[in-house]
Parts: sequence; structure tokens; C-alpha cells
Amino acid sequence: MENALNRVGLYDFFTILLSGMTAIIINYCINGDLEDDLTKILDDKFSSIIAFLLLSYVIGMILQEISSFLDKKIDIFKFRQKARENFLNEHNKVVKNKIELKEYQKLANKILEKNQTPEEYTKEECEYVYYYCKTQLELNCKSDKMEKINATYGISRSLMFALIIIIAIRYLHYNKSLSVFIFGVLCIVIFLFYKRCKRFSEYRVRVILRQYKSLNITS
Repeated sequence: MENALNRVGLYDFFTILLSGMTAIIINYCINGDLEDDLTKILDDKFSSIIAFLLLSYVIGMILQEISSFLDKKIDIFKFRQKARENFLNEHNKVVKNKIELKEYQKLANKILEKNQTPEEYTKEECEYVYYYCKTQLELNCKSDKMEKINATYGISRSLMFALIIIIAIRYLHYNKSLSVFIFGVLCIVIFLFYKRCKRFSEYRVRVILRQYKSLNITS
């Protein structure tokens, strides 16, 4: 259990650090002279590198908090909530394989103490099953893959919001416009990060269900 917690902390640390570093580099690419700034950092050696890493971590942490807040408040960014609130029902977008869905419904019925599959599971029931399975994996030290996926999701989400914030600051604060090409590229990258967030949030639900099912079989 302790090793699992250590891994989770490590994933979280690198998610925050890499998000911050990437955001700084992207910002310099758009607004500053990246080569000169990196040269200054390397010339000052140890102290500046430490300062750069600390700044990256702080910026990454701020991005994580902002993105975490927004993906709970703005509907189009509620990737994880949407992924976990309907996955047990027919025609959901998370578990598309019908045979697999039936297996998960059986597991859900057992967890929810239902004698038969209802016509439709409520949002609360889906979320209860999701968190129950997730907790069981954590208690049995089987959450490593789940946390790796979450780290990938976290980086994608933070960088998506970082790009949006960088563009907004450039327009609103500095009153500078981007070239059509650069703006188009950034919009495409933001869209790709958006799709990655959606994909990995759904993938995480499937992994949790599959691993919980496997845990049930082997236990």
C-alpha cells in the first residue's frame, strides 16, 4: 500500500512539473526568445536551474488547480464526471462492447445488491460503482495503471488550459495578436489535448472496471 501511495505521489509530482515546464517553454516560444532565456539559465548553472524547476512546479500546480476547478464547473470540460456517470447503461460512450457491458452490469448488480439489471442505472448508482471499484483496486495495490492514465490525463488537461490562458493573456493583457498560422496551430493543439482528455477519462473507467473484474476472478 505504501509503495502504491509513493507511486501516486511520484506521478502527481511529474505531472505538475512537466506541465509547468511545458507551459513556460510554450509561452517563451510565443512571447519571448527561448534560446536566449535558456542560455541564461544554463550560464547561471545550478541556482537558475533550481529556480526554473521550482517555477515550473509552481506554475504546474496553479495550472492543475485551475483545470481541476474548471472541469468541475464548466460542462464541456467535465470529462471524468461524464465518463463515470452513465457507463453501465445501454448506448453509453465508455463501454461499447455489449458482452463486456453485460459483465460489468452483473458486477454492478452485486455491488448495488440488485437482483436484476434495471432498465437504466442512475447517475448516482454509476458513480457509486465506479468509486467502489476504484477503492478496491487501491486497497489491493492494483491502482498503478489507473494512476498512470490519470497522470497522462492530468498533463493533457493542464496543457490544454495553459494554451488557452497564454492566448488569452497575449490578447487581453499585452494586446498582441498572433499570426493566423500560429493561432491555427494552437487551436489544433488545444483541440487535440481536449480529445486526449476525453479519451483518457473514458479509458480510465474501462481500466478500473477490467481490473476490478480481474481482481474478483483471482480473489
